Amino acid sequence: MNRALHDSARNVSFVWMAKSVEAIVDQSPYLKKEGTLLVGVSGGADSVVLAHVLHHLGFSIAIAHCHFNLR
Repeated sequence: MNRALHDSARNVSFVWMAKSVEAIVDQSPYLKKEGTLLVGVSGGADSVVLAHVLHHLGFSIAIAHCHFNLR
């Protein structure tokens, strides 16, 4: 896959994920953009992307790194 196509596919995936997370956030009475949201991050791709998406959606976030030595 060429670089431009790869970047485009990655951007489409990010936009889809951001819209999905935003739909969940809009339904939650607990997730508000006022204040700071503490996000637990293990360092794996899923938690890092979640933190990135929440920041992209306008949340002020603080990251708490969690390492449980499970792998």
